[in-house]
Amino acid sequence: MLLEEEKAKLKAELAALDDKGRYQEIVDSLEGLADIDLELALILVRAYLNLHNQHDDDLYLARAQDILNTFEDEGGNHALYLYLKAMCLIKENLLQDAKIRLERAQRFVPLTEPELFARIQRQLALIERAAAQRPLSAEESAAFDEHAKLYFGAVHARIQGDQVEIVVFEPNEDHDYYLLVTKGLSSLRQVVPDGADPRENACLELALALPKAWPIERSELNYYYPFRLLFDLVSQVRLSPNFVGFGYCVDFAKPYLPELRISGAMLTALGAYQKIAQSYVLNDGFRVNIFQVLPLYPLEIAYRQDHSAAQLLERLQSAGAILCPYYEDRKDALLSVSSKLTAG
Repeated sequence: MLLEEEKAKLKAELAALDDKGRYQEIVDSLEGLADIDLELALILVRAYLNLHNQHDDDLYLARAQDILNTFEDEGGNHALYLYLKAMCLIKENLLQDAKIRLERAQRFVPLTEPELFARIQRQLALIERAAAQRPLSAEESAAFDEHAKLYFGAVHARIQGDQVEIVVFEPNEDHDYYLLVTKGLSSLRQVVPDGADPRENACLELALALPKAWPIERSELNYYYPFRLLFDLVSQVRLSPNFVGFGYCVDFAKPYLPELRISGAMLTALGAYQKIAQSYVLNDGFRVNIFQVLPLYPLEIAYRQDHSAAQLLERLQSAGAILCPYYEDRKDALLSVSSKLTAG
């Protein structure tokens, strides 16, 4: 076991690495020690969870859980231990188990750690929001089906998720590509910004078009990832405290898959379809807006941070980028601009 002075020095070094996002170095440093206490173990768990966020590798999550299990007796009344345990459970979609840990964690948060208390409260609020989700009613489901039959055509396949499915529509004469549309997200009634009409803006579904040549039936990740992207975005919308609508942008902070250039996405209008096809109204008067998911490259995401969605779309269109359907090799609208600036 480290002496207090050695431990204090190590903690300062680890904090500096954490600030720089060098999580693997934290892991290497702590895993190299013969023995660590609960405090250092929790620093190690946080590093593994951050690596899991970066790389989506379940081995990191499994190692974090192993460490937590090792310190289970000591961590039963420790707020940070319980919080990190809950975060592991959330990653496994075990929300009720996570809620139990978070509620217990609240009881043991020191007064000197208000930031931890705020994080616990935020996670509890997100879990409550997720728990409030419901499946579509029969009337809502019928409204989707009727609208889709009129404007999207024949159904090719249905991919089931958690209270949400992805409906795959076959290519047709007007739209010679597959159209993937979520069905079920619209059961959520979002809190809209001040001044916006809830009935016009609170409900949405997501869509993504794939080329006719896309191997829809293949289950390998390099073919299936557009479906996973839609399901991931559904989860984010359902758990987000922020309003999600036209122009909403997600930055993954890394390539969605190692071999892909896309590292984010933005919601746009379903522009290849006439306006009447882009939304429908439910029996209760709420309009369901169907937004197209537009995968973005890093430079495009950076541009969106400082510009409006309309400005980014104008830049994409002026560069001749094909926005519908989605092509993995589409032209990066800002790459040539960046190259010119670098050359200059």
